[in-house]
Amino acid sequence: MAPAQTTTLKNALVFVPAPGIGHLVSVMEFAKRLLERDDSFSITMLLMSPPFAHDVTTYVEKLNASHPEFQFLGLPTVTPPPLEDVLACPEHFVSVFIADHKNHVKDMIVNHVLSNKKQGLKNLHAMLKSEVDSSLTYVTSCLGSFG
Repeated sequence: MAPAQTTTLKNALVFVPAPGIGHLVSVMEFAKRLLERDDSFSITMLLMSPPFAHDVTTYVEKLNASHPEFQFLGLPTVTPPPLEDVLACPEHFVSVFIADHKNHVKDMIVNHVLSNKKQGLKNLHAMLKSEVDSSLTYVTSCLGSFG
């Protein structure tokens, strides 16, 4: 009789970088270094489409090919706030744009991260990385509903 196989339960880390390639690059570097030290994590990147910057699809495709241990999920596109908001207060524009993703982030976590039984997820720990931490308050409140 073959020995029973044990599945290692992994903690899920969900990163939601602010839109733009610069944020994604820094979050990827952090996540790669984290896995080098401790491979007991399952890492998912929830990606927002930048409202004005160039598309990061090519970069994400390269990352996906070279780092199959990561899962990359694109969040649905949202309508950005009016252009006048960018000119009046760029920080407010970014904050509103990110906040408009709140329900999409929650849906992705529930429907794609927590429901992924193949990885044997034990806990969900959401780690958020952004240079505009105050604009991610909505994600913290969103994740608070998971307990």
